[in-house]
Amino acid sequence: MASKGVYTISADAQAVKSRDVTTPFLAGILVLAAIAYYFFGAYLAVGVGVILLAAFFTARPTIIELKEFERAVVFRFGHFFAVEGPGLMLHWKVLEKYELVDLRTRSIDIPPQEITSKDNINITVDAIVFAKITDPKKVVIEVRNYEDNIKKFLHASIRNAFGKMTVEEILEETEDVNAELKEKLAELETLA
Repeated sequence: MASKGVYTISADAQAVKSRDVTTPFLAGILVLAAIAYYFFGAYLAVGVGVILLAAFFTARPTIIELKEFERAVVFRFGHFFAVEGPGLMLHWKVLEKYELVDLRTRSIDIPPQEITSKDNINITVDAIVFAKITDPKKVVIEVRNYEDNIKKFLHASIRNAFGKMTVEEILEETEDVNAELKEKLAELETLA
């Protein structure tokens, strides 16, 4: 049986399944208004009902389902509040904003670049990096576009490493250069 839900698109264009909790919330408001009417009379019941309805339509809570590989970095009134997920998350649209982070390993293609070796021979080098987010809070708060930053960092590192070598050394020491670039990426991760 398929579950009912509203699909919204987040900032990074991923489908997020959310359930609107309007019906249970409105039922609760009606119960509170009926209790106020029973104990305090019609005027207070109408006043309580109007206040509760206004509060509900202002806040509009939504339950969001986060998959095992997703985390939501939640900001309440513009300040970091929590990292939520996986599972269900109650989101108050007026009070909170959130940004989804995908924790799955990503392949980042470093575009080919022309490098002049030490013996003045032009070679074309490209690379692929496999990156995995381990701290969603750092990725959202401290880095604007982490994929672009990784590309630029590796672009410069590859140019510096291969620019100091001859073509023969490049062909012989490719594994050493790979190990050096991995170390530099690990340093970059600890600095962030």
